[in-house]
Amino acid sequence: MTLSKRERVIQTLERNNEPDKVPIHSLGFERTNTAYQTFLKTEEYKKNELVIKNTYPSGSNNHVGDITEQRFWNADCWAMDPFLNKLNFKIVKGPPEYPDSFIEVLGGRVMALKPQVETGLTYMWYVDGWYKTPEILYSYWDEHGRPSEMINDNVNYSPKIWEEYVTQEWI
Repeated sequence: MTLSKRERVIQTLERNNEPDKVPIHSLGFERTNTAYQTFLKTEEYKKNELVIKNTYPSGSNNHVGDITEQRFWNADCWAMDPFLNKLNFKIVKGPPEYPDSFIEVLGGRVMALKPQVETGLTYMWYVDGWYKTPEILYSYWDEHGRPSEMINDNVNYSPKIWEEYVTQEWI
């Protein structure tokens, strides 16, 4: 039995039967590194180049866009999501011991935007974890809210939206 990519992924998620092979999921290359920059200049990129257009605005989670790399890897599925802005992410200035940094409040990661070493392209580097003690964690929760309070209640999670998304005609 040979399944289509869609059938393979659905069969795996529903866990009714074994699929013909394990679906491949890809988040892709980190786009500032030399491997990806080299890939952009290859014949494989030109041969597999594909941008899927739809009616969702560019930059939204539901807009698919360039899937050339996923096509190159012959991936069965890729991270796509019709529910934009599910969380109210908060970013705050990093501590003085980490100049030019910021803290992503939900996970407590100290991050810094710096050039990627080999390409010079801007990359978000992980610097350190900030929630090293319960006291630090609770002080940030008191000031910025707990993770459960960061859920965006204005998002409409209607099954109808998901159904519209998965059945949409791609241009």
